[in-house]
Amino acid sequence: MNSFKLLKNTNFDLTGDKSAFTLAEVLITLGVIGIVAAITIPGIISKNQEKKTIAKLLKVQSTLAQAFQYLSDDEEYGTPDNWGISKKQDMESSKKLLIPFTKYVKTLSVCEDEKGCFKNVKYKALTGQYDENFEESTNKARAQMLDGTLFYAWSAGSNCNGNYGSTKELKSICGSITVDIDGTNGPNTYGRDMFSFWVTPYGVIPAGGKDVTLAQAQFINSCAKKNQGTNSGKECTAWVLEKKNMDYLKCNDLSWTRKTKCSAK
Repeated sequence: MNSFKLLKNTNFDLTGDKSAFTLAEVLITLGVIGIVAAITIPGIISKNQEKKTIAKLLKVQSTLAQAFQYLSDDEEYGTPDNWGISKKQDMESSKKLLIPFTKYVKTLSVCEDEKGCFKNVKYKALTGQYDENFEESTNKARAQMLDGTLFYAWSAGSNCNGNYGSTKELKSICGSITVDIDGTNGPNTYGRDMFSFWVTPYGVIPAGGKDVTLAQAQFINSCAKKNQGTNSGKECTAWVLEKKNMDYLKCNDLSWTRKTKCSAK
């Protein structure tokens, strides 16, 4: 009985306030979401791509370091200063630098001086200026790793006496192994998917670095955004592997000893 009285005395608003979003409000909300997405999504994609690039480059570094160690212990080869690399920057010297690595790097194909490894396009500097078509190269032997990574060898033409800096490694450059971590895919650009490693009797070291004295190979001349020239980007490898970023693509005032990220104060 008491329950019936309670129910009877209760006033229900059966009409209610059935207000809803207007079309204009929905469109405004969608517009705001679109603007936020347009601002944030490219940055997220770029950051993820950067992480993938760093991971791939770390893998290549490990692969080359391991191959170098095997070669050093190999009675047939030993260290690169015993490979007969001449003082000429020619195809024969390049082959002498490339072939030993293909013994211990899992390769899909070894083109040497034949076509079929690299894409038939001109690679670019960070500025967008065209550099070289490696498929047509006459002084760089070429190969492709099993995972699709492309690489070519270049002889420094110094009989392992190339002097690029202040350390014993940088004073004994035999040449370089340059890799395209994205294979035949784009962007085919130095400092983005194309990176170099210097070959020395003491190991394979990332090109660039704070101890480099050779002007064109210094970070400030090869990678710093404000100074990027025709051949820029070839020596960004050390920066990417040590600093774990590619901020040289974004701001102008980075350096090895001071500002190392665009967000740094």
